Amino acid sequence: MVREYNTLNLPTVLRNFEKVLVEKDSSLIDKQLYEVLMGYCGFIARYNIHGFRETYSDLRDLIRNLLREDSLGLCWYINNKSSFLYDTKYRGRYIADFVTGILDLARKYKDSVETHFAGAERMRKWLLAESLADELGFELVKKGGKEVMPGEQTAK
Repeated sequence: MVREYNTLNLPTVLRNFEKVLVEKDSSLIDKQLYEVLMGYCGFIARYNIHGFRETYSDLRDLIRNLLREDSLGLCWYINNKSSFLYDTKYRGRYIADFVTGILDLARKYKDSVETHFAGAERMRKWLLAESLADELGFELVKKGGKEVMPGEQTAK
């Protein structure tokens, strides 16, 4: 399959990526963003866009892969002036702008994405623990005191 990258629109792709990060929803990844992530950001297609969305449903994994500092991560390519991103015969400057924009957004939303998915993971574990405790006839009690749901504030 030959991809036509000349039709990619930088502002549209970056707006879509920001929407994905703000909404914390990989199902919002559109075809153009998918093409950029595969074609220029070193990601594997995962069979198709649906497989890609499912693979990165926890957006922390997507951000971690984007921000890797080793030679497999985009930060290395952006900082390495000899990388293909700076080869003007390969439309390098334009592509470097795409990748830089993607990395800037990944950095901007990294903490909020981490907080969101860590909280969701904690809630999933809490519900599983509650279910198992109920099934086995136990009460779930927080160490040192009363039951507290994840994220619930305790009075001091």
